Amino acid sequence: FRDPIDLAFDGTGLGVLDRDGRIEWFTTDGRPRRSDRAPLGSVRGERFNITPLALLASGAALVAAPERMFGRARGEYRQQIGLLIGRGGRITDTVGWFAHDSGRADAQGVPVPRPYLPSTGLLTASGGGRIATMTADRPRVTLYSTAGRRLGAFDVPFRATSVSDSDLSRLIADQVRPVTGNDRRVVTEWVSGRPRLGRAPLAAGLLLPDARPGEIWIERFGRPDGRATWAVVSDAGTLRGEVRLPPGVELFDVGADFALGLARDTDDIETVVRFALVAPAPTR
Repeated sequence: FRDPIDLAFDGTGLGVLDRDGRIEWFTTDGRPRRSDRAPLGSVRGERFNITPLALLASGAALVAAPERMFGRARGEYRQQIGLLIGRGGRITDTVGWFAHDSGRADAQGVPVPRPYLPSTGLLTASGGGRIATMTADRPRVTLYSTAGRRLGAFDVPFRATSVSDSDLSRLIADQVRPVTGNDRRVVTEWVSGRPRLGRAPLAAGLLLPDARPGEIWIERFGRPDGRATWAVVSDAGTLRGEVRLPPGVELFDVGADFALGLARDTDDIETVVRFALVAPAPTR
């Protein structure tokens, strides 16, 4: 595999998705069962850069498709689409189109139409037979079935704050970390040279825990004390509570009564940490 990024269990075995769109299924005792491939090349072309995001139990793959802006500032993207690619390579639906926006953003002296990354990045999550999408700078969360059917939408009670230097530094570090060699220099120059945001995005991540149906976890953008904060929201958009992680820990899965975090030290060594979920004591 080239950088495995997601796993899925279809009831009889385990599937692995990598960054090239290769999908390999195994039996529960580890024997290869079948191979699939999301046809990234057929939708990549010159217009989109395709990045696999998630593997669903149905065998479908969810991918992000940022549209490139050729002839403009290097590396800039105008809008991002979520594509749902069914088993066997058929594109079954398009999810997460940005709402129409007549505003403008300036990319190194070149006026470009919004949406504009990173504040308008498309966030996606899958779990419990559903897909959730959210534009990072807007409070609207939209739910889809794994077949691409729209199930509903709601707004979350988030407010944007001003961008801090630490927020920008973290954005750069997150985008530089996966690349090596000369690519690291290029990505650093690209991210550092983007127009500075006046307002921070509302959200930085989405999670749909299989073990906690009816809940959507949304990471608030910004970490003034270095701690990630996740809001736990119902399907109707009601805020049920918040979970705060220790500094330097990233949330990547949630069980019925625990959360799994990924801790990374200064040498980039990663450790999986298990935390118990504790409900706050009722006030009297």
